[in-house]
Amino acid sequence: MLSRGHTGGLFTVELVSEIDVSEELIAIPESSEGDEGQAETYKLAANLRGEDAAELAGHLLELRGRNLVLDICELERIDTPCVQVLLSAAQLWRGDECSITIDGQAEVLETTLGLLGINPDRIQVGV
Repeated sequence: MLSRGHTGGLFTVELVSEIDVSEELIAIPESSEGDEGQAETYKLAANLRGEDAAELAGHLLELRGRNLVLDICELERIDTPCVQVLLSAAQLWRGDECSITIDGQAEVLETTLGLLGINPDRIQVGV
């Protein structure tokens, strides 16, 4: 179960209980150990549904403190809770003074952000 709160213009998503997910949502990031300042590429799954938000948040939190490239080439669907996770991650990365950049184009991301009235640049940090 997810609970949503509103803080400072952004929604936050908090994991309240464990979620059993049977399919892999996100590819394991390519390691760049030893390359300080080097970005890690993280490939988003083709379909990010609302119920996938908690797992997405967990994967991104594991990468906190590192520069990150989000590969969205295969993205075909993204629900609002996953957009909220990306916006929250961007805010954390700003505070950590790390970068998040988007690699590839996914019309669905631009369309979803536009419908929500969100500038796509809010997801990218340090660009």
